[in-house]
Amino acid sequence: MILNLLRSHTKDSHQAVEKLLIPKIKKTQEEAEYRKLLALFYGFFHPLEQKIELYVDQTGITDWHLRRKSEVILSDYALTGGSPSEIAICTDLPQISSESQALGAMYVMEGSTLGGQVITSMLSKNLGLSGTDRIKFFNGYGADTAAMWTGFTDALNNYPAETPELEIIAEAARQTFTKLKTWISAN
Repeated sequence: MILNLLRSHTKDSHQAVEKLLIPKIKKTQEEAEYRKLLALFYGFFHPLEQKIELYVDQTGITDWHLRRKSEVILSDYALTGGSPSEIAICTDLPQISSESQALGAMYVMEGSTLGGQVITSMLSKNLGLSGTDRIKFFNGYGADTAAMWTGFTDALNNYPAETPELEIIAEAARQTFTKLKTWISAN
């Protein structure tokens, strides 16, 4: 099963990202820190989505417009008083030159919605927010997060890939985590 391959291939790089990110989230106690956290994600996800868009139609993902993260991040960012022109944009992204590589990168982005549920709780407490109006990005798809993840994994499992393509998907996911780690470290 492709999910098992992805999990095993990305385990170390995924844990490395979490090791850097969790302390940043825990120390987010003020709006200015939250704005920096949002800028960090926007700076990586926005250009990554632009690369994915070139191939997403060939992946079997029919609801890409619902899965884009950058508009939601920007909306949350604006609510903190930030301006998009202040956000640094990552240029060191994973290679995405095929639908298989797009799926690998999407695995990382979609998986982030699962962890986002825990982050939403932490940020709500740290920032004294009630509800999720200002933390929509981290809240993922809200009550629909599990269903959206299942929809993504169904499309992934139905993707007609032979073994070499599965390795390309897994390597793209690993590269995405690795590039995200580099971006977080630099910012």
